[in-house]
Amino acid sequence: MGSVGSFVPSSSSPPFTRAVLVALVTLFAAPTPGCSGCSRGEAARGEADDRAVVLAIAAQDQRASKAMHAVDEAAKRGASGAALDAIDNEVRPAIEEGLRLAEAARPSSSWGKETTAALGGILRDRKNELPRYAEAVSNDMPDELLAAMEAQAAIERRAIAAVEAIPGAR
Repeated sequence: MGSVGSFVPSSSSPPFTRAVLVALVTLFAAPTPGCSGCSRGEAARGEADDRAVVLAIAAQDQRASKAMHAVDEAAKRGASGAALDAIDNEVRPAIEEGLRLAEAARPSSSWGKETTAALGGILRDRKNELPRYAEAVSNDMPDELLAAMEAQAAIERRAIAAVEAIPGAR
């Protein structure tokens, strides 16, 4: 075996050796799209960090979703007090925590930025629909409650699609 210097390709190196070294340098040291100046390893670490933040935001959205399901069930039973209590003590805090995480997030990858923005939008829409839902429950307005539930169902479909797009989230 030769010295360490013998691994540096020269004009007399076999073409295969030069090709392998060029491929390795390209693979491990070249900047990747969406991460100017980053190596592929740095970009992968950035996506892994982003994934952790995205999963934390998604967990709060899922917490809000489960709580809304309980609110729906209470509203269907006519237990408006329980429904309103769950909105204030379960749904709203989960949404607020998810929004706090989304606003504090500083994703480094384009995937992380897009996914964080999508989840933040879903949480904002959930928050914006709560007053209409709560009013329909508290004033015993069945048509308005149905419309509010349909709006929540549309938001839920977006949330499911967003979570399914997160690698390893389900």
